Amino acid sequence: MVLVVTGPENSGSKLCARTIAHVLNVCDFKDWPGYSWAPNKISNKHSVLHRSTPYAGNNVINVDEIIKDYKGKDLRFVFTTRDGNISKNRIKKNRKNYTDDDVKHFIEENIKIINKVRKEKIPYIFWSFESTILYKEIYLYDLYKFIGVKSEFVPPLFNANEKYIKIND
Repeated sequence: MVLVVTGPENSGSKLCARTIAHVLNVCDFKDWPGYSWAPNKISNKHSVLHRSTPYAGNNVINVDEIIKDYKGKDLRFVFTTRDGNISKNRIKKNRKNYTDDDVKHFIEENIKIINKVRKEKIPYIFWSFESTILYKEIYLYDLYKFIGVKSEFVPPLFNANEKYIKIND
């Protein structure tokens, strides 16, 4: 199986990719920081690719090339999501030169990727950072079911949203 994990920058896609690589025995959670292809340290049976949008500067994953190279090899996609306002604020904080139009452009690129995968009828699932934080193993169960593994692994989790949300008492 070839699993591609992609989503807007700061959507939890690295956490998701590292978790998948761990439960598929590709590599241990702590042995891969989540960039590019997971190193096949344990098993060569599966491959996991992580790409945020954008990645490595302003690059966008070439979904056509991935589909061409891996279609028919049990190719699956995991699209990561996060609260749009928090994601936008994180991107603008991390990339000081980004404008609202830049952020909008990369969200539109994500939508194009999703639509291409849907059109090609490639299996996919959406994974939410907030739902993972809230429901932990209950939510991870569906992700694990999608990739065909039984696991009780819960990666180290913390609510990274608290600093972006002010609660008025």
